[in-house]
Amino acid sequence: MSVFLTSKSLAGVIELTDELGGDVNNVLRETGLTKSTLSATDELIPYRLCAVFVENAARELNQPDFGIKLAHYRFKSNYAKELKIYVTSAKTLQQGFRDLILHLRTRSLGIDYKLDVYKDTCSFSRGVPPQEAMLSPQMTIIVLGITYLMLSEATGYKLNLSSVSFSFKDPGCKAELRALFRCPIQFNAEIDAINFPTSLLQIPIVTQDDSIHELLAEYLASRHLRESPDFVDLVKTMIGKNLVAGRTDMDALTLRIPYQVRTIQKKLEEAGTSYRDLLRDSRFEVAEALLKGTNTPITYIAQRLCYQDVSAFSKAFFNHYGVSPRQWRKNALQDSEQSL
Repeated sequence: MSVFLTSKSLAGVIELTDELGGDVNNVLRETGLTKSTLSATDELIPYRLCAVFVENAARELNQPDFGIKLAHYRFKSNYAKELKIYVTSAKTLQQGFRDLILHLRTRSLGIDYKLDVYKDTCSFSRGVPPQEAMLSPQMTIIVLGITYLMLSEATGYKLNLSSVSFSFKDPGCKAELRALFRCPIQFNAEIDAINFPTSLLQIPIVTQDDSIHELLAEYLASRHLRESPDFVDLVKTMIGKNLVAGRTDMDALTLRIPYQVRTIQKKLEEAGTSYRDLLRDSRFEVAEALLKGTNTPITYIAQRLCYQDVSAFSKAFFNHYGVSPRQWRKNALQDSEQSL
């Protein structure tokens, strides 16, 4: 399977490279990427190109720990703001990991994120096809690094890792990795993963604060209410934002709108609709746009819309339109050509 990342996965690379004194134009020129491509919200970029881009930045700066620095940079910047909302809304470390995985899956195609739970040990892993994984140690360091930083803070720094394993050889920053993860580091391993005792899964997320969440939800709602005064339109807008973040549940909606689930259900019922109907409509509006206006792979569209897999998306699409997503795209293309 081809591997892709969205352009947002490269957030901060240009800014940090410039801040550290590197020649950004040189890094871009060597990679073939442009600033406009990187600034696009959901532009799909081949993983191979992303890997080369980040490795070129590290080489330009002569800093093999560039991935560690970028993880810290993202953690402190607005890049992780929305993700932090979902992490701090979790009640336990286990739920926090699951929310992170849902989010990461909306940012990639062909990469497998998993939380494996065994009797005594847990493992959060990032699975990239071997031919792609060897291209960029920095990409893996960035993802595992920011995951650890975010959940470590959220648990009050009680996420004490047993070890961190990497499938590549030491890129020259073993000491810096030990300082980041505060545990033994293993290279040339079978998987890229952070490992910790199973007993930690039920650690509460200490940063969770319902009152802060209410204030945040009110703030977000107040901004969007001015743009969309109709409650149904507001809910659809928030559903779209939650789809990007990998959430389809109504609990995620309450983080953005200052109402509890029952209140939302009642207000939608009064408006003659339901959350389920709006979620379906929102999903298919995005599906139509991606099928008609882009060459986005159908597998990625399924992930983007938070379906369990491509077959679940295809079945739902067929039930709604009477044709498969592939046939719908073909029909839309033919209609477009005939209208010219």
